[in-house]
Amino acid sequence: MRSPKISCNSYRRSCYTAKTVKPEIGTNQEVAAQGKFEIDATASKQSLKFKAAGGAIVTIATQTTRFLVQIASTILLARLLAPEDFGIYAMTAPVVAIINLIKDLGLTQAIVTSPTISKPLLSAMFYVNLALSVGIAAVIALAAPLVATFYDNDGVISVVQFVALGVAMNGTSSVHRAILTRDLRFGTLGRIEVVSAALGVLAGLAHAWIAPSALAIATVNVVTGFVQLVQSWTTTRWMPGRPGNRVRVLEMLKFGGGLTGFNFTNFFARNADNVIIGKFIGAGPLGYYDRAYKLMLMPLQQINGPAGRVMIPIMSRLMNEPARYRFAYLRSLRILLLVTMPIVCFCIASAYELIPFLLGPQWTAASDVFVWLSIAALHQPLTATIGWLFITQNRTGEFARWGVVNAVTCVMAFMAGLPWGVVGVAAAYAISDLVVRMPAVWWYVGRKGPVGTRDLFQLGLVYGTTALLVLSGLLLLRMGLLAIGWPVILILVTMACAACALYWCIIALTASGRATIGEGIELVVQQFRKRFAQRRV
Repeated sequence: MRSPKISCNSYRRSCYTAKTVKPEIGTNQEVAAQGKFEIDATASKQSLKFKAAGGAIVTIATQTTRFLVQIASTILLARLLAPEDFGIYAMTAPVVAIINLIKDLGLTQAIVTSPTISKPLLSAMFYVNLALSVGIAAVIALAAPLVATFYDNDGVISVVQFVALGVAMNGTSSVHRAILTRDLRFGTLGRIEVVSAALGVLAGLAHAWIAPSALAIATVNVVTGFVQLVQSWTTTRWMPGRPGNRVRVLEMLKFGGGLTGFNFTNFFARNADNVIIGKFIGAGPLGYYDRAYKLMLMPLQQINGPAGRVMIPIMSRLMNEPARYRFAYLRSLRILLLVTMPIVCFCIASAYELIPFLLGPQWTAASDVFVWLSIAALHQPLTATIGWLFITQNRTGEFARWGVVNAVTCVMAFMAGLPWGVVGVAAAYAISDLVVRMPAVWWYVGRKGPVGTRDLFQLGLVYGTTALLVLSGLLLLRMGLLAIGWPVILILVTMACAACALYWCIIALTASGRATIGEGIELVVQQFRKRFAQRRV
């Protein structure tokens, strides 16, 4: 007789179902070791919708809190440490960047998106991550003298070796965090990240107060990782056992390898412009370009990043239901575009006031670069979600191949714009992005799967046309406000409000736009009601 499905007590949630021959999971070690945990595809559309909305709100709140903690950390550490200390830590930036690319080979995403996963397979993933992290940490620690020789600064050695300790700890908690993400426990993840970030900052400040050095900056990251480790283990209460299922391990390594391949090529594409500008134009122009790029990218990252973290596990649950998968993706994308597109329009229209206001008049030369990079960002809120499709459809090999095309075309554009300085580099990048890479990747990802190329182009046409209309209105408004002679702060506030109002009003002229606005308001209201009710209880 076939055994019934029961909930997985080991994870303390009901997002997975277990098929075993025992009524309890975890009470018998041998039986528990054979249990398979499947994504619960029976969850209702309403349930997943509110989980996604709640996860998005919690994750954005977490990101905002972490951002504020990081700002406070930067300000306070700057008052306790010398500029040379920050310089020494900055020398480790390339090492840290490479670590972030290869620290788990994409295996945590493989755990999150896998339709079924057994305890032996989870244990195997844990040991692979642990071995990889310890191996990387050992290589980094041994290579620390070489890094110091390259920079001709012995102070780098202790910092690099301390950073290596944090890498080793990451391997002992990444699987546990993947379990929490797979289980849609975004509130728990948010609490872990905020608490660990706060304690890490406090530890770094204490180190800087007692023994000022570059190690104090590294202490922030190492203590943050340690607190995440402790909280992840105590929250999930999952312990690795005997590893198994070599075939599935190889499948997941293949999945993670494709994702890591894209991360490598994307890292190259995102940093090639800095290398080219620094080499052929100089440090001054590179400073303008770098600040403009960071300022343009920051608001989009604070929105797209949390959205992806929520939607990838949600969409993985819907892969066997193409209609629901397509609906969930397009619905979340419409809501995402409602938030991000007004920001992009505002950045383009107000660049010549925004840059001097935020960075100071000495940065006015960065305004032209900021305009072109913001034009390139017109499609980024949509195109940045393409990774969700590749990952949840287990197409990471294709994702890696697209990364190569993206990197090559970006470098060609940078070189083509080089004769016209940093503005030429930014313009060439923006034009090639809109004319070459955007349509190419929309076609490439839409060739197969529930979300087609036509879906992406239709959505892009509606929201792109709206953006052009809003831009026209904002530029006219800017001319009028400048003619009146309003203060810059009032001009920026007025244009920001106008960008949102114009965009939402124009989108509301379409039936899908009205539905999206209504649904977004409904989800936010429901979440606040839920939080308020929980607090009352």
